[in-house]
Amino acid sequence: MDLKEEERLVRAAQKVKGGPNQPFGKLYKAYGQKIKNYFLARVENIGLAEDMTSQTFEKALNGIDSFRWQGVPFSAWLFTIARNTFYDYLRSSKRKKEIKLDDTYPIKEDAPSHLEKMENDQQKEWLEQALLKLPKREREIIYLKFYEGLTNRKIAKITGLSETNVGTIVYRTLGKLREELTV
Repeated sequence: MDLKEEERLVRAAQKVKGGPNQPFGKLYKAYGQKIKNYFLARVENIGLAEDMTSQTFEKALNGIDSFRWQGVPFSAWLFTIARNTFYDYLRSSKRKKEIKLDDTYPIKEDAPSHLEKMENDQQKEWLEQALLKLPKREREIIYLKFYEGLTNRKIAKITGLSETNVGTIVYRTLGKLREELTV
């Protein structure tokens, strides 16, 4: 969604007082899956990711009047809310590690062969281990950049860093990862 369309929808959503907010619904359709993927990468539980996605959009809808358009994408504001929602979850004492069979992904018919799966799993494990060695801020920025596909500008808005600083961190972190994975 381009910035002009996003701005139009945000302004229209801010004008709705009570009842269904169709412009906000369009924003949800545009960003709901991305926010859900953000949570899925962190909690690996579909139900919990959906709950946190709902909480994020509920907070966004309740706070839409406080959003001020400044040329920065609405999605950056949403990811900031999602990030805070995730941190609230981590701080809560209700956290439990549960996995139900209903929450797992179905096996695709065109699944890779056993050997391909083992190779992919090994590569994924190496990458995860390398990412875990990174400081928390670098890990989060790499996730937002490559897993969520956000621009440096959006990442800067979410993290409170400058766009240049984000670019520098991405560049240096990729160098660290290359070095770690080629050793």
